[in-house]
Amino acid sequence: MKHSRLILLFVLASCGAQSALAQGWQSGRQGGNWGGGGWNKLEMCQGCHDMGMRGGMGMGMGMNRGETAPKLGGQHAAYLEKVLRAYRSGERRHPVMNRMASMLTDRDIADIARFYSQAE
Repeated sequence: MKHSRLILLFVLASCGAQSALAQGWQSGRQGGNWGGGGWNKLEMCQGCHDMGMRGGMGMGMGMNRGETAPKLGGQHAAYLEKVLRAYRSGERRHPVMNRMASMLTDRDIADIARFYSQAE
């Protein structure tokens, strides 16, 4: 019984931390475009690089092949921007990332990179 209570407490705390991070970012905005489509684009990233219960920030399952997506939380914003731009231009190739990055504006890339760089 004690063990199941600890697990429940951990799950609730994890969900609360995820929600607090998302709400804090969305309300603070820090000059980003999160009031419009930017937040939806971030949610698109979290489909694979999630903040959920699959191992924590950035350890979601990759698309179709059971790969693990890389951890993005705490990564340098400049690096993330460079990589996303390389995927968008086709300089760097990945079937899913090229498609996802092609939908991002420069502002979206900067905002997403800043979000993940500030996450743990």
